[in-house]
Amino acid sequence: MHHDKTANSARGLSRAAGQSRAWQAWLAGFTILAAAILAYFPFISLPFISDSYLQVFLGRKYGPISQWDELAGDVLYRSRATSLVFTFLLDQWGGPDPFLHRFANVLLHVANSLLVAALGSWKRIGWRVSIPAAIFFALCEVHQEAVVWVAALPELLVFFFSILSILAWLRALNARSTLWISASVLAFLLALLSKESAVIIPVAAAALWWWEGARWRAPLLALAAMSILSAIYAFGIFSAAGTHLHLNDGTFSIHAPFLVVLSKSLARLLFPWGLAGLAILAVAGFLDRAFLLLLALWMVIALLPYSFLTYMERVPSRHTYLASLGLALIVGAAICSLKQSRRAPVQFAAGVLAVAMASHSLIYLWTKKLDQYVRRAEPTEMFLRFATETDSTPIQVVCAPYGFEAFRYAAIIRLGAQPEFVTDGGESSPGPSLRTFCDPSIP
Repeated sequence: MHHDKTANSARGLSRAAGQSRAWQAWLAGFTILAAAILAYFPFISLPFISDSYLQVFLGRKYGPISQWDELAGDVLYRSRATSLVFTFLLDQWGGPDPFLHRFANVLLHVANSLLVAALGSWKRIGWRVSIPAAIFFALCEVHQEAVVWVAALPELLVFFFSILSILAWLRALNARSTLWISASVLAFLLALLSKESAVIIPVAAAALWWWEGARWRAPLLALAAMSILSAIYAFGIFSAAGTHLHLNDGTFSIHAPFLVVLSKSLARLLFPWGLAGLAILAVAGFLDRAFLLLLALWMVIALLPYSFLTYMERVPSRHTYLASLGLALIVGAAICSLKQSRRAPVQFAAGVLAVAMASHSLIYLWTKKLDQYVRRAEPTEMFLRFATETDSTPIQVVCAPYGFEAFRYAAIIRLGAQPEFVTDGGESSPGPSLRTFCDPSIP
């Protein structure tokens, strides 16, 4: 009888512990969701900015299954295939509605933030680090362009499939499962079809295998396959360098000062909260050198492909989305180290730090960045209003801040057909049969 009571008591405690963990998981998930929605809700109602119309246009061009053979022949956009199919499906469902497309971006950002939290299943990270890291990732202003800009959808999708691949890889190493290895490789293939930065995955997978299960040789075949696929992928890009848009329009160059761009981009990524997190970890003696080395490797390799830019001295915000996982985990580890202290002032400091980081991101997003996106969208909206009022009269575009093609795609998507354009760069005076458009914000 005593034994039965003890067993019942143990089962009751186990059930209560399970319910507590489930409640904590739901609370963490809701907090991550609320953080992402709170940060980006003011942006959802904005109109498209110029390149968003090109994204919808390309989705219509390449998204249907019947056009996938043509997509495969486009050396640039086949590396963004998942985003074009995704955009096509959204467009088929709800049309070129900026709210719908931008809300889909925010939901993908929520999903990616939840995947950051899921990295806590790896014992070297743990839930106490991954959950605050995920909340920070959801709020973080560093990579805001990837979430707000509809045309940056590839950044969200390459992150989604890359982290799925890594989670499946970790599961495979833990369970010694070839099935999970196959799932990881499949997710890697989808990541390659999302953005070129997916080539980071074989490097990360090799490091994780060496760290977690080097005695198990089965993953070597998958690592070899992923490496070969990455090499073929890179060869396909550089062998078509003569027709690849970004290798011919001056966007990227092997002669660019990539070390300068990389160092400035890392500094921007880590300042201020990454540096504060590293300082806290150093003072608290919480530094895991191997883990920090892995995060540093992740950030450097994720930023490196974009460090050959020629038009900026640091990587644009949207291209830091994948790399900012390293920043989030540093911050998560710092908050965890403070919360683990038994001293009340230190635990209070953890709360102050969390509030400071959230306030900084929200204020920056809701003021400076929101105003920038409003102004970024205005020239295209102004042109569309002008084009609607001109009826069939040809329009002479004498200045376009983001290029004449942006106006053309906007007219096709929003007006159903482009008006008749005459472009001469403003070198001649408009004829009597023309109406002239110029963005008045241009001096």
